[in-house]
Amino acid sequence: MKKTICIFEDNGFENLYPLTYLRPIYELKCGIYSLLDKIKIYLGDNKYYHHSRNVLSSVLDEKYESIITSNFPDEDIIFINGKVLFNDKFKFDVLNLKPNEALVNNDDLLAAFISKDNIQKLIFDENGLLDFNKINLTKIEYDTITIKFPWDLVNNNSNEIINDFKLFNKSNNLNKKLDYVSIKNKKDIFISSSADISPFVYFDASEGPIIIDSNVKILSHTYLKGPIYIGKNSLVKANTSIYHGTSIGQFCKVGGEIEESIIHSYSNKQHDGFLGHSYLAEWINLGAGTNNSDLKNNYSKISVLLNGKNVFTNSQFVGVVIGDHTKTAINTKINTGSIFGIGCNIYGDGFPPKYLPSFSWGGSDEIINYEFDKFIETANIVMKRRNVELKDTYTKLLKLIYDKSLAEKQKVK
Repeated sequence: MKKTICIFEDNGFENLYPLTYLRPIYELKCGIYSLLDKIKIYLGDNKYYHHSRNVLSSVLDEKYESIITSNFPDEDIIFINGKVLFNDKFKFDVLNLKPNEALVNNDDLLAAFISKDNIQKLIFDENGLLDFNKINLTKIEYDTITIKFPWDLVNNNSNEIINDFKLFNKSNNLNKKLDYVSIKNKKDIFISSSADISPFVYFDASEGPIIIDSNVKILSHTYLKGPIYIGKNSLVKANTSIYHGTSIGQFCKVGGEIEESIIHSYSNKQHDGFLGHSYLAEWINLGAGTNNSDLKNNYSKISVLLNGKNVFTNSQFVGVVIGDHTKTAINTKINTGSIFGIGCNIYGDGFPPKYLPSFSWGGSDEIINYEFDKFIETANIVMKRRNVELKDTYTKLLKLIYDKSLAEKQKVK
């Protein structure tokens, strides 16, 4: 019998800005799949609902058939927090919850089985997110990996590629010999039969799997060191080096040197330059010679400026987190632990500030506001090039974020 499952996000979304301005936490990627996809793969054929902040509901309503914005169906429902990195153990423990039991980690509710007689007691907070406090739940303290900050996605990416490789459908694996292509540890390499691999490419899966998805094109003199994933319809340009812990989404163009980074989808880093320990959202373009630092010269642990506060990452390697639709000019230099909002246009000789609010224009010398109409004009051109429509609901969401960024910039002044 199919179960009814609701995947939700909690109020931790702000700690994942700028990646969660345009998407719920559960659409972020780690490994081969998004957090949402992992849940559905592990739990299989069930009835799924999706819940998020009110501000995202119109955009998500165009993606999913089952968006919950107010009332829930009158039935037993398993609720799963979309920031959990799903695995077999968590699956077992969730499916064995008794009615009105919940798995919690400190103040975070990770999963709950709520009986239908209690469903209507669910309330919503000021953001439209679920509040379970009116329901008398038996809480079970539980320890598992959750995504609380952007660097959590990057730091777990290598292991998640390895775990996801076990779930990946390998039925259309290339079975013909590739000309002048070197392969190390073939059993852990998947190359789609529709992929186009040029001569003089080296696949090294000695320390983790390599997954080359459908319609990927890899040009000559490229080195790939697993665990890595290259998503559908992406291009890897000649003389590229991609190292362990890297996931490239669909319709991306990449080049230069990339290590332990996630590029969500529809983004380009196709020129020489280093990208390390970083997360790039969608519709980003890094100009030629853009480089980021991911390690301080004194090798100390890194703090970042997030939501107006210094946050200690407890990590020695942290690169840059870049929001959707942000562009960098040629030879842009990015400091360790930088966070750039959405819709930025970054240029200048020196290092830009380590934190840039959304819709910033400039860099080391001066930061001014990016006019919204000009931003939308460029976004429309960029998305049309990939045959993606800039919908009204998406534009309205961008305008809300733009208005919020104006208020943030006023506070900074």
